[in-house]
Amino acid sequence: MKIEKFDEVYKKFYKLSLKVAYSVIRDKDLSEDIAQEVFLMMFFKLDEIDEEYAKAWILAYSKRMAVDLCRKSYNRHEIATDQWISNFDNSWERNPEEWVIRRELCRRKLDIFIQLRKK
Repeated sequence: MKIEKFDEVYKKFYKLSLKVAYSVIRDKDLSEDIAQEVFLMMFFKLDEIDEEYAKAWILAYSKRMAVDLCRKSYNRHEIATDQWISNFDNSWERNPEEWVIRRELCRRKLDIFIQLRKK
């Protein structure tokens, strides 16, 4: 692939790379970083990548980079936290009565712990 074609491929497939990375990571900023990294790597490998396979290469490399980022230990905690928050059932927040009941239960538990501590 030639450098002139790279600009065309970049404009055509940047959003696709961004969507693939976002589908794995669910973080816009990290997805943008991955998409930039994909095209940077593509620029360095222009001689090796055939024009007709550019889209497939971008898709595969975007997904691979996103998965690798998820696997890294220093990012695992951050991503696990995001997954926990999204999977957490917040239905009680929509119901004010449920919220008041839960708050009262928390107060009762706190009172019990305070009394136990005094004993």
